[in-house]
Amino acid sequence: MSPQETATFLIAGTGPQRIAAMASAPAAVLRNLRERGPRLPLYWGSGHFRFGKDAERGHQFVRHAILNADGFLGTREQYLDVLKGGLPQAPLKLSSYSGCFSCGGAVQAWLTQRGLEIHDHGAPCPFPSGILSEFRVRFPTGRVLFSDELRPLFPEMGEALAEDGLPTHVKYQAISARMAPLGLATGFSGPVQVGVYDLGNGLYGVGRGLEGKCIAHSGFSKWTTWWWNMADAAIVSRTDALKYPRFQVEPGTYRFSLDVSADPLDSYVELARFESVS
Repeated sequence: MSPQETATFLIAGTGPQRIAAMASAPAAVLRNLRERGPRLPLYWGSGHFRFGKDAERGHQFVRHAILNADGFLGTREQYLDVLKGGLPQAPLKLSSYSGCFSCGGAVQAWLTQRGLEIHDHGAPCPFPSGILSEFRVRFPTGRVLFSDELRPLFPEMGEALAEDGLPTHVKYQAISARMAPLGLATGFSGPVQVGVYDLGNGLYGVGRGLEGKCIAHSGFSKWTTWWWNMADAAIVSRTDALKYPRFQVEPGTYRFSLDVSADPLDSYVELARFESVS
């Protein structure tokens, strides 16, 4: 049933037609909102879903989450308000509670007379500007393995990923900090390949499209964890080391600055940078 047919039967349909229209109304409303979504204002005052420095990315993410919602319930009057091109007189709940990607806090999407609104259930997001993290990893030989899959060498990584909990930025930060003392520098990279870039003056970056020479590429293994991983080649035999992309730096301890909230899907993104501190 098209949105127009749904609206028609909601207004003047007979009993069976009205029942069918009510059943198809949520899908019709979503189709309507998908077309109008980019023009609808978005309001949220609690910081949830606001990714790092790019607030517009937060807008896009929330709109995507809202406009792909399903299973919401409204009244005949609310559906008609939307299908006629307006906004509901009474607020229409578009989603059940879901977790903020940064902190895991419960949030809910509503359509109101103002537009799209995000309501938090409890405390505001403690990371409205994203999450930055810092840790140190030692590379004793300076021959560094770089791959999207080093779990065979670090079973603790697999254990951390398997633990219960929402896949939030807070969890990502905790995993990176937990692996660093074991000699593994790691960070979330999503379903894309990333590289290590020599930025000059002893500074290196991990990401996509960065200025400088790309000195290593993560590749993309069949069983990827969606994390970039970096460790000194001394942890494996010479033969096993040949299985992984690698690059050379001065031996020593390196400080990593990790932007946990960066979007790895951007064509230009710096997920982390690192430099020698010893």
